[in-house]
Amino acid sequence: MTAPTLPHVALTARQSAIVIAAGVAFWFGFAIAVRLIGAATLLDGGVRTLVTFALLVPVSMPVVALVRRAAGLGAAQLLPGLALSTMAATLCDGVTFTWFPQLYGVRGAEALPVSAAVLWGAGVGLAVAWLMGRREGA
Repeated sequence: MTAPTLPHVALTARQSAIVIAAGVAFWFGFAIAVRLIGAATLLDGGVRTLVTFALLVPVSMPVVALVRRAAGLGAAQLLPGLALSTMAATLCDGVTFTWFPQLYGVRGAEALPVSAAVLWGAGVGLAVAWLMGRREGA
């Protein structure tokens, strides 16, 4: 009896570079958007926070699709590729929240809701990638 063949999930060096660059680029774009719109406007702890979290779901869909297309990811590569992209963005967030929170236009405790939104968005992006891959049979 032979073991079942697994779909190809390893990313090439080119694909890895593209998804990492995309993670950093989207991280920076969203960080600047938070700064320009204002964390207090997006994340007031009430209805606006709920709306912001909810909007991260439809915003994540084209982002995942764009990263996938740019890197040429197959269905089985989608989740690992987006995990690598999210890793790059999360590392940028960790450094920025620790030493440069002014990039987000926040200081001290004001950074907590922004941090929560970042974590939520990362999870949503990964969930979208997982669902897209599963839908295609990966």
